[in-house]
Amino acid sequence: MKKTVRFLSIVLVFIMVATMLTSCGSKYPALQKAFKDKGYEENAKFTTIAEAVKAELEQEEYAVELHMLTKTDGLASVLIIEFKSTKELTEAYNKSNTMQGFVKDVQENEDVNKVYDELAKAGYACGNCLCLPLAILSVNEITNVVKSVSGK
Repeated sequence: MKKTVRFLSIVLVFIMVATMLTSCGSKYPALQKAFKDKGYEENAKFTTIAEAVKAELEQEEYAVELHMLTKTDGLASVLIIEFKSTKELTEAYNKSNTMQGFVKDVQENEDVNKVYDELAKAGYACGNCLCLPLAILSVNEITNVVKSVSGK
């Protein structure tokens, strides 16, 4: 009986550890709250830009969620692309000329971790989310919000 209880306890511990390691959770709720605090709201109408990004990612077989937030005055918008993992985020970024066109100040690098770190440092990535400013005038505001959430 002791051996059975001990075996079951060990199995349960391994299951708990595996669950904790695989459930890294999305950063989108934190980003959404930070943007809402700055006057942004969910925008269900995707622009042609958002549709182009989504189509490009679907061709590469990435499963993503798209979220568009627009400032209440309508002058600034951000497209948040929520990936399954940061690895998928950096792979998709490296393959996409469309996404690279939105992001400035990021050097091309072959190391996935370095690319992600550069994106986060510049204020375009947070966890599994890539944030693309859709208005030139709001780039600094948007990247600062992303940096405040990511802590970079």
